[in-house]
Amino acid sequence: MRRLLGMLVLVLGVSDICAAIRVAQPDPVLEAWRWQVFSERDGLVSIRVRAIASEGNAIWFATDQGVSKYDGLLWETYTVADGLPSDDVLAVQVGADGVVWF
Repeated sequence: MRRLLGMLVLVLGVSDICAAIRVAQPDPVLEAWRWQVFSERDGLVSIRVRAIASEGNAIWFATDQGVSKYDGLLWETYTVADGLPSDDVLAVQVGADGVVWF
């Protein structure tokens, strides 16, 4: 009987430790590294973002002042001066062939 009680205590102790480890692991969706806020100081052409699309390693932002492209390191800005018909871009979409449309 004593041996059975000892085994029961051991099993319950191990299960409590496993439960504590599971609770201590952060939810990957809520981890800080998954979320990043960008502003004009970072290189985003405007904080008024209308649409976002990803293509390869790049993220494209359609804004009211043009388009910003971020590759994880560098920002590029595209405006009327670069050939856009308007700086007020409402949408951005990546085609199956990888072509980015505005």
